Amino acid sequence: MINKPLVSILIPAYNRPHYLRLALDSAIAQTYANIEIIVCDDSTNSEVADMIQPYLAQYPQISYFKNETVLFVKNWLKCLELSSGEYVNYLMDDDLFHPYKIERMMDCFLEHPDVLLVTSHRQLIDESGNNRPDVYATRRLFHEKKRLGGIDLGNSILTEGYNVIGEPTTVLFRKKDLIEPFGIFRGRQYTTTNDVATWLSFLSRGDAVYLPETLSYFRIHSGQNQNSSAISTSSLADWSELTQSAREAGFLQKPEQYHAALTLQLERLSEMKASPVFDHHHAQIDELRHRLEQIRQGLKGTGLKIDLGCGARKQPGYIGIDHHALPGVDIVCDLNGTIPLDDDTVDYVIASHSLEHIDHVFNTMKELYRICRHKAIVCIVAPYYNTSLNLANPYHKQAFNEHTPRFFTKVNSTLVPYEDYEFPHAVVWGLGESDHSMLDIDFRCVRMEFFYFPDFLHLSDTEKRKCRNQQANVVDQIMYHLVVNKATLSDEDLRDIYHSRKLEEPDHITLRRQADADKLLRQLQDPAFMQQRTGNTYEILQLQATIAEQQEQIDRLSNKLVAVEQMINQLRPRK
Repeated sequence: MINKPLVSILIPAYNRPHYLRLALDSAIAQTYANIEIIVCDDSTNSEVADMIQPYLAQYPQISYFKNETVLFVKNWLKCLELSSGEYVNYLMDDDLFHPYKIERMMDCFLEHPDVLLVTSHRQLIDESGNNRPDVYATRRLFHEKKRLGGIDLGNSILTEGYNVIGEPTTVLFRKKDLIEPFGIFRGRQYTTTNDVATWLSFLSRGDAVYLPETLSYFRIHSGQNQNSSAISTSSLADWSELTQSAREAGFLQKPEQYHAALTLQLERLSEMKASPVFDHHHAQIDELRHRLEQIRQGLKGTGLKIDLGCGARKQPGYIGIDHHALPGVDIVCDLNGTIPLDDDTVDYVIASHSLEHIDHVFNTMKELYRICRHKAIVCIVAPYYNTSLNLANPYHKQAFNEHTPRFFTKVNSTLVPYEDYEFPHAVVWGLGESDHSMLDIDFRCVRMEFFYFPDFLHLSDTEKRKCRNQQANVVDQIMYHLVVNKATLSDEDLRDIYHSRKLEEPDHITLRRQADADKLLRQLQDPAFMQQRTGNTYEILQLQATIAEQQEQIDRLSNKLVAVEQMINQLRPRK
């Protein structure tokens, strides 16, 4: 064990001898033997010095230093300067280590020597050491050990605005990898977010490993000042600076990512200003908002791409928006309400299997129309209504078929072939004002695609349409590509957009199309299948046509019988 690398546990202490005793005990209890414990005391009294004397007499691995003057943030740096270990883990004087913490994390470093930090789930505890429920930032990210790409993890932190890596107690790192002093990122000293600043410095240069075990305990108690208005304002100032500096370090390289991170900070500043707690900080808040808004306005040249209702499968390169705070979701909001994006900022929308769950689809389409630019493209993928499963699904609140996009415009022309939406009582395309309402949105459909069950893949387009119109369980999904019109778009303009712009689609649709092509190829190469399926399909269609003709004859005869009966009644003598 002595041959394993030395790990320095650094404890910046301040006026909390009771909690420090517990922290020291958890450091001493580590199963990893080759450790040193450095305590730098920034206290304004002698209580910590008195408490620690028995420990110094019993444990030679503990070194204690009392500062002559209060060093504040520099006390952290002093701990680091006095350390001798190849690896370093801070331990806040009111937090705790799990006995296996250093051992588990060192195993990761020895297994992955190229990673720059190792972290884990941390448990919130109260003043008495009782567990508190997880909050969003402290939730367990994964249920198994996972290596995470540095840039991707940093982007997630910046766009969600939460330190999911953890406080200084949570992270073990290699001392030589700290190219700037702890809490300094790209030359700027951070105070309330000094841990995040250092984690971003690491992540800009390498990967991280996350362990699902609870290996540290973060204490919440009344002696902390984290929730004071001055600290909160300083924290938001730090986050704002981090967001800007991080882009220079390689994070937030896509405009939509940077826009999402800036928007998050602006929203938090607005919420802060609305609270009377921050009445004395309005000038600082307004200055921050003005600077961030200027930066965000500079991104106006590039429109955003959003994945509405992305769930845990966000489209790569898109801003994920969902009702639930799932991994990869950038903006959490009620999809039935306001989408927290500015007017005319979005160039592309993907909404895959999300709009069928919306309470009022017109309200959501109006929101999409508001945030989209002129000529933006909206790709909607939805379950096709006429299947037994979709009809029975109680979670589906909206129906989607070939007629749905007709209600999103009042314009009578479309690029969609007439045969795909033919209906005897609605010949023209646009039905947006069919109930005499005043439609205030205009989405022009330039593409509509049906995804068929395997039994129908081999049929011609004409045969597929007949089956689709006469049977259930023929199509399971439908996809539309809609162009947002906020000015004037002719059919020729729409054709130009259709041919010149890439009509992006969800990755799962691309995979589905390839899978269908493979199935069709196998079917066409199977003579027995073709003979059976073709015969059955034509037989069904022929039988359905015969039944329809017979039903028409029955209806005509019924009408004649009614007429004859009426005539007989008229001819009968009245009493």
